[in-house]
Amino acid sequence: MTTPSTCPLCANVATVEAREGGWRVACPQCLRFTLDPYLMDLFHHARQRADTRVLRLLPRLSEAARRMASQEGRLELVAENWQAVASDAAPRDS
Repeated sequence: MTTPSTCPLCANVATVEAREGGWRVACPQCLRFTLDPYLMDLFHHARQRADTRVLRLLPRLSEAARRMASQEGRLELVAENWQAVASDAAPRDS
């Protein structure tokens, strides 16, 4: 089922579709990505609790999703890779 909802990465209005084993998100800012149920809950609770350890990584994940979509791909975030993806998307010192 597809419903208008809040993007788990940027908190803008997005289309979130429940899929077997996870969620497919289409967002005007983040473009398109998928995430597993664990991350959907983690990001939701981080916003509720203002958990900056998680919240500070969400813009990096949003950037990674945009980058992957610009290459005609779809970022797949799961419990095992999300922190590495955020780390890889971190700004580099010149």
